[in-house]
Amino acid sequence: MNVTPWLIPLLTVVSAVAGQQCEDWEWQCDSGQCTDIYAICRHWSMCDDLSDNNRNCKVASVSVAVGDVITARIPEFRARYNGVVAAICDPEADSDTGVSVHCNAVTVTGYTPRGEMSGVTEIGCDAFGDSCYEEEETFFGPRTGVERLQDGELVLRLERSEDALAVWLPEHPKHAVTVPADGGTLLRLIPHYRHADMAVEFAVHTSEDA
Repeated sequence: MNVTPWLIPLLTVVSAVAGQQCEDWEWQCDSGQCTDIYAICRHWSMCDDLSDNNRNCKVASVSVAVGDVITARIPEFRARYNGVVAAICDPEADSDTGVSVHCNAVTVTGYTPRGEMSGVTEIGCDAFGDSCYEEEETFFGPRTGVERLQDGELVLRLERSEDALAVWLPEHPKHAVTVPADGGTLLRLIPHYRHADMAVEFAVHTSEDA
């Protein structure tokens, strides 16, 4: 194939972008460009080709009341999500792209054989558990002996008390992590890195029959 000389640099750049390997915390646009994955499903686009618009916007959610105990089963969790976000939100969070609602979030990224979780709690987040008040970020759990969440089924237990949302691994309620509920009535479970929509099966019980 004959190629006009001035096209060679352009073709080289396009080829390099197309073959680029993005980091786990990045989203790969259809063009091959790598952008911040937290910008997915927003009112703006960071992809030059706009391919991040309306992508991975579906979030599993369930309405909860004070006293409810919830079992959340994620049949196909992926390690590349780098954790799962449990957010207690205003009910309007389901109908918004996440900018103007209030959520408090527990992000679980790993666990120990004793059932202790590691991660971070955050206050004043958007509907995806992002853009939180930085001064209200608190890390929890041990710093050593922690295994990252891996591919496969993941089950969490949660409870909506009068003042808080508690999250723990099954059989390990003594290691529950809490975040203020602030009147939230909508529970949302979100992949920390939103590489794909994440299916969640919820079973909601009252504290008496859980």
